[in-house]
Amino acid sequence: MYFTPKPASADAALPPSGKNLNVLHLSDYHIDPRYDIGSEANCTSHLCCRPDAVNNVLHTNAQSPSLPASRFGALKCDSPPDLALSAFQSMPQFFDVSNISFSIYTGDIVSHDRDDQLSQAYIEYEETIAYDTFKAALNNAPVYATLGNHDSFPQALNAPNSLAPKNAFSWNYELLASLWQNASWLNASEAQYAATHYGAFAVTTPQGLRVISLNTDFWYKANIFNHYNTTNPDQSGILSFLAAELLACEARNQRAWIIGHVLSGYDGSNPLPNPTALFYSIVARFAPKTIALIAFGHTHEDQKQIYYDFLPNSTYIIDGRTYRNTTMVDYNKPIAVAYIGPSVVPLTNLNAGYTMYQVDDLTFEIMGSQVYFANISNSLTWTTPEWDFEYDTRTAYTPVISGGWPATAPLNATFWHKVTEAMLENTSVAQMYSTYETKSSVVTPACDTGECARRKVTSKVWMQAYAYNVL
Repeated sequence: MYFTPKPASADAALPPSGKNLNVLHLSDYHIDPRYDIGSEANCTSHLCCRPDAVNNVLHTNAQSPSLPASRFGALKCDSPPDLALSAFQSMPQFFDVSNISFSIYTGDIVSHDRDDQLSQAYIEYEETIAYDTFKAALNNAPVYATLGNHDSFPQALNAPNSLAPKNAFSWNYELLASLWQNASWLNASEAQYAATHYGAFAVTTPQGLRVISLNTDFWYKANIFNHYNTTNPDQSGILSFLAAELLACEARNQRAWIIGHVLSGYDGSNPLPNPTALFYSIVARFAPKTIALIAFGHTHEDQKQIYYDFLPNSTYIIDGRTYRNTTMVDYNKPIAVAYIGPSVVPLTNLNAGYTMYQVDDLTFEIMGSQVYFANISNSLTWTTPEWDFEYDTRTAYTPVISGGWPATAPLNATFWHKVTEAMLENTSVAQMYSTYETKSSVVTPACDTGECARRKVTSKVWMQAYAYNVL
């Protein structure tokens, strides 16, 4: 897939020109209906805070735990219902929930069970309860969601429609589409598309933003259906759908957000190279003019991923066909940023968190961002979960950027590129970023050396297919 060059105006900065909207970013709830209060929360087995959790080193179990599972969560466990609900209950102390324009949910509702503990009925139960709860808690604010790798059965598996006359996973897409339509987040045609296209959809918000939701299991390594006919990077058609949507947005002069679950880069352990190289090419074609934001989940951490433009000499022609070497990236031209949402689930050794954005209602750029968190290390002392303000992005990072950052400028790819420069110059900035990654967990690893700062920032290339500069 090769696109015509981006319009000449695409590289021009889009200044904010409207009022701010409040947009909530939730991710990775991993609600655990089997959470066992008082069981072993410091286990060496698959999943702690379960009746069968044991610590083989300390010889403890659910009946005699070394660390009893709090009713409100533990660092090595999925979310108990009381923690999951408390995220919503905490919000009125920080902002007026009725002023939320819309929310994005970047995937993973279902708990981290072993395959032999899962069933279709279990997935249906978790998804139904979760989205009904979101609807009740957020009143009339739409929630635009995407599938996580755990939100299917068997987990991480999604097959292209071309494999069989009836997709074996259609029951899940149809269920989610019906839940989203019944909540009035999608209309009938949008829901029909989601039901027949892997839960993917595109919707225009009441404010005029186009939200494009992708099923990123089609570039996830754990999806076995991605490992045949690998010469085709888009067997499902998800990326063709994305490109068509962005072309239509460009023609309408409409800005778009792309939401997904499994991020397209970072440590290289999750995405396949060919489809994410194609995704990167799509981003480079449509950012920054059309794409205002990319949002992912999956890592459970509060992270950012920067996309850069390609070098002018990255394309070449063989037998009349144009190709691009996607490793030839111009690190002086940041064009897009992916905001990776912090998880509500504590697993692994993290605090719980969520993010509120202030979004310009004409450009749909992120103008402000705050993270709120619950310190799970204190959960055994709580009578109810205690949530606190963690940090404001502009306030935390503007002072460390050389020359500062204008108060009217968005928190875009250029902003985060300048943060990476500050991290390389001053390890205290890298430590601050590392602490915020874990939502200020007490077990945040130290990042107070130049080598650690470089690991946080340095771009990586995998299989000569794609390159990212990553925070």
